[in-house]
Amino acid sequence: MVIEFTGVNGSVIRKNNPVSVTVSSRQDIPADTADIRYIYDGFCDEYSFVKIFFDEKLIFRGIVDEQKITVGKDVRYVSIGCRSMAGILMDNQLRPQNISGLTDSIIYNSFLKPFEIDIDRITNRSCPELINTGKGMSIYKLIEEYSRRVFRRNARINAQGRAFLSGEINPSGYFFCDGEVSLEKNCYRYKEISLNRSRKNVVSRVYVRSSDRETGYSMELRNRDFKEASGGCVRYFDAAPSSGYCIQDARDMIEVSNRDGFIIMLECPCFVYSPLYGNAQVLFDGKLYDNMEIFSCVQRFEGGRVSSKIGIRRNV
Repeated sequence: MVIEFTGVNGSVIRKNNPVSVTVSSRQDIPADTADIRYIYDGFCDEYSFVKIFFDEKLIFRGIVDEQKITVGKDVRYVSIGCRSMAGILMDNQLRPQNISGLTDSIIYNSFLKPFEIDIDRITNRSCPELINTGKGMSIYKLIEEYSRRVFRRNARINAQGRAFLSGEINPSGYFFCDGEVSLEKNCYRYKEISLNRSRKNVVSRVYVRSSDRETGYSMELRNRDFKEASGGCVRYFDAAPSSGYCIQDARDMIEVSNRDGFIIMLECPCFVYSPLYGNAQVLFDGKLYDNMEIFSCVQRFEGGRVSSKIGIRRNV
């Protein structure tokens, strides 16, 4: 493993063989994180940016948030906390204004390119609604709003520093089992598996306000997968035109609750390349679980050993 730091003075420092590196990513957290630890040798530059390479492949690019030196009787190390490039977009606020006709081309040239963040593709599709940035809206929040309103998708800046606004974030498929595998085909062996079914927070019904003239919530949406005897939650949702949301958003609320009701956690004794948002199949006890999606990954490098903890749930 090689880690390349950029100092605050612009110098580039390459370091090999850290004591440990942990790279974490989750769908519901915009910025991936990397925690790096080195033996303290009496000297530590001040860093601003970082790149992490494994097997000569870039697996993480981001900003350095924190450096801490710890020295004691039996300890002597430097800890470095980092976030992916999404972090810099979250930290920078926009000038309060009304933005009309926002496109992904404008987003790239005005907000991504200055930070050397690439974009997967440009469609030049325009946001039909006015976006009020308000006081304190970050660049990342603006990008999220654009992707949701125009493409009905989640925006993501991946761990390598590439923006996905309009398309599939990770089209790759992954297969996990406890037997023989072929890494060339994205097949991985797990050494531990847990399957968790939960009925907590499953939405049974959503009552929707669908019109600006409507004072109540008269439209009822039912969860077709919900069994009445198993509990469930009731939600109220404003989908009137003035809210900026629509009825499909209320339906998505039900689907998301179903998705989170069944989760598979895997621990693999290897590095799984860029798995977040990938489609997954898991073979366990003779049963194939398919139509699943990877929603979290924690990769750990320590003492020459590599492990990946993968979180998988239903694909909606």
